Amino acid sequence: MGLESADKGVLMAEFKELDKDGSGYLSRDELKYALTRLYENIDLKLTDADIQSLLNQADKNKDGKIQIEEFMTLI
Repeated sequence: MGLESADKGVLMAEFKELDKDGSGYLSRDELKYALTRLYENIDLKLTDADIQSLLNQADKNKDGKIQIEEFMTLI
């Protein structure tokens, strides 16, 4: 079961909003900001180790950045 087209559009828009420098990927700092904001909404605090663990899990090609495809699997 894949993502519906509308879901992909929402995720792509969110990705572009989070990609502050327009590089086409999320840096560790951009990802940290996104996750901190997301988890604060559900009253859960993330440590730097938590964020690094999520980054490591999502970063399938191990380049230290999150591309849109990796972001979609993370969310």
